[in-house]
Amino acid sequence: TVVSWVAFLTSLFLRNIVSSSCEGLAFALPSYWMGKLNADPERFFLFLILMVIVAITVIAQNTMVEIDRIRRGSGGTDVRDATIINMFFISVGALFNGFIIQLNDIPSYLQWVPYTMLTFWGFVGILVNNFRAFIYPCDISTLECASRTGDNFVREFEYDEFDVYQCIFALCGLLIV
Repeated sequence: TVVSWVAFLTSLFLRNIVSSSCEGLAFALPSYWMGKLNADPERFFLFLILMVIVAITVIAQNTMVEIDRIRRGSGGTDVRDATIINMFFISVGALFNGFIIQLNDIPSYLQWVPYTMLTFWGFVGILVNNFRAFIYPCDISTLECASRTGDNFVREFEYDEFDVYQCIFALCGLLIV
């Protein structure tokens, strides 16, 4: 029955919170240090929080779409339909997060789209957390060293107005919604 499927997916979601958090951390820890990101302990801790919240939000989105598909009763293709819908959300989010299409190039009637995507808030949070006010080690010319700051990356993506705590708050809001 539908109720038993919802109960099953809810228990699956709770189990996936733990496994996704562990997977997110297993990915985040080596990636952070191999990528030579900002070594400040506070920024590292915020990075780990961002990774866990993104992992949990993705699991919540996937589970809610699966529950919706099951409730609609689309036959035996429920999970496949849910997977296609989730891939669409991730694709649109990746397209509009400012990396592929810069924020100022998005048409005015679509400028609200990035703010509804978890990929946007995760990407912005990680970029702002790790690169704002970060200066790369440099032993070349003074002019070239001046251009090797993390603030240049943040400005290039037009994320000057965002803060890492704002991104964490937005991800938590998406998790609740």
